[in-house]
Amino acid sequence: MTMTTIKVEMGTRNELKAYAAQRGLTMDAALRGLLNSERRRRMLEELRDARRRMTAEQWEAYDAEASEWLDAPLETPRGH
Repeated sequence: MTMTTIKVEMGTRNELKAYAAQRGLTMDAALRGLLNSERRRRMLEELRDARRRMTAEQWEAYDAEASEWLDAPLETPRGH
């Protein structure tokens, strides 16, 4: 693993250090977790935006396809 130094204000570093300590994490793990959370938040926001733009027909088609997947048997029929 290659390590590097990043320049952040002392207050930011102290806040990250406290955040990590409260969770029993290294500062690296805490920062990765925060980045992952932000990535997930952005992805969900993009999904919400896409859903808002869907027409009633598109939503109906999506719902029908999702129902097919959700109602599908969990086991593969024998012989396949």
